[in-house]
Amino acid sequence: MVRSPRFSFIQFDAAVQACCTALPVAELSDLAFYAYADFKYLIGIKTSSGLIVKDASGTLYDWFGSCVDGADVDIDLSAVLQCGECFNLVLLDGNIVKSTSNTFQYLCNDEYTSVVKYLLNGAGFEWDCPACLNSVRLPLHLTEPQYPQEQEVYKLKGGYRRHLFAEIEKTYTLKTDFLPDELHQKLVIALSHDEVYIDDLLLTKSESYNIDWGNIETIGGVKYAMATAGMVENVTQRNDNCGECSIEGDTCSYEWLDIDAVCQLSDETVQFSEYVCQERRWQQLLMPSVGYWRSITFGVVNGKNRFVGVMYAENKAAFSDDGGVTWTETALPPSILYSTSIAHGIVNGNMRFVVVSG
Repeated sequence: MVRSPRFSFIQFDAAVQACCTALPVAELSDLAFYAYADFKYLIGIKTSSGLIVKDASGTLYDWFGSCVDGADVDIDLSAVLQCGECFNLVLLDGNIVKSTSNTFQYLCNDEYTSVVKYLLNGAGFEWDCPACLNSVRLPLHLTEPQYPQEQEVYKLKGGYRRHLFAEIEKTYTLKTDFLPDELHQKLVIALSHDEVYIDDLLLTKSESYNIDWGNIETIGGVKYAMATAGMVENVTQRNDNCGECSIEGDTCSYEWLDIDAVCQLSDETVQFSEYVCQERRWQQLLMPSVGYWRSITFGVVNGKNRFVGVMYAENKAAFSDDGGVTWTETALPPSILYSTSIAHGIVNGNMRFVVVSG
């Protein structure tokens, strides 16, 4: 008895297919699969002429089931098959063929096909052995690369802009050739595994798998249709000017920058804002009132960092003892004009903040 996982592309004891509906193979390394048998077996192939060719390495696979990697099978397809010729995998008990696989077609030109490899790290999809790497060559390709971006930009004085954060991904559209519903189902399940590689690119299915049943071909009474799916490459390019932030749990420790160097107000009615580094991003926080908050400093008061800001041309100041999350406004002595300069220092063991009027 031989058993294959339900959704595997390589099935044993399956009905023999016509060559025109066979899966493409350029070399046996295209294939990797799991098979359970009640005997120790040797891998071989059976050509369309009936010739049996055994794995020259002589590797015996355990009767209780094994992960088989075609790269380990020592059979040179080019030496025994003609371009376009069909063949089957066979499981051999000595010289006896105990089980035959579905049909494959040997390709000399693999230009319009891709190798899909996929791995499940846990249980699911009715696999008997989820830890096995699965591999198959299919008539599909990746096309239409795009580079979606997510970014935040701040404006320096003088109009110069700089990225606070930029993240760039690379996406593709996966397009298949005409396939029957059975293969579409197996492919969408393969693309939903934990690790998916298409021609050695690590990818994740990011958009639904859509079959175009409005455009079909019929072969032997079976409908064939093409499909598309969105795929994203699992390598993200990132520019993060948040600062040297250390990850602590789910958030990033605060990294403060000089507001005057970071921001420039474009509208007098807009409340001034602070930017703090949190979760490797910048968060906008409001000052207590509208105005030109042009300078900020900080010092330690009662064991806490106190941030102090001064409003330009007003007798207003504000301080925060919780890292800039909340601010308390306070009045400065009456003056014609307070400048935007503020300093701090220790006087008689206490923190003192000084601002100059003019």
